[in-house]
Amino acid sequence: MRKFPKILLKVVSTILICFVVLKLNSFHDKKLADDRIGKVIELQGANLEEARIERDFYDYFESGYVKDIYFNDDPDIEYRYVYEKSRDMVYVSAFVGNASIDLTNKVAKYEEFMDVYFNSGGNIERVEKR
Repeated sequence: MRKFPKILLKVVSTILICFVVLKLNSFHDKKLADDRIGKVIELQGANLEEARIERDFYDYFESGYVKDIYFNDDPDIEYRYVYEKSRDMVYVSAFVGNASIDLTNKVAKYEEFMDVYFNSGGNIERVEKR
């Protein structure tokens, strides 16, 4: 009878420790994603302070952090930034409504289809246009 509370305490404390470690790791990953996406926006010549962030979340389907942003000087176009930690890269795409911008007649003010790779120091290593 006395073993049950000890075993239960160990199981609960193990689950709690795992949760705390995973949560702290996700905070670090989110900060890293925000930093990398900020560098890409700066590379485009845009200003994040002059923008409206529509969505900011982790997408398990894309396996990365996603930011959907509307810039005040380009309000009709939604820019989607996806940071993939496994490849340390951000890819950018643009949409008008639900359609990709390349399927419409709109012209984006900022570069809309590119992959930006980072080195281990967090600096931009190379940019590939799609």
